[in-house]
Amino acid sequence: MKIYKVTHNDQNIGTVLSWHSNKADAEKLVRELNHSMEFSSPYVNIVEFPTDKAGIIKWLNAYFNTDNG
Repeated sequence: MKIYKVTHNDQNIGTVLSWHSNKADAEKLVRELNHSMEFSSPYVNIVEFPTDKAGIIKWLNAYFNTDNG
């Protein structure tokens, strides 16, 4: 399943991720962020997200194995 990740930098909190189910919503957010000028360099990535339990666990372990907080 394809999902869309918007990444941008917030001066106060650092890197922010936003997840979307379709490209149009992701691109709309990028346009809004570019217009506000409060955030720098927003961009969209397409992420292939697995739909089975084992695949989800493997994906989470590969991409979310550290705490950035």
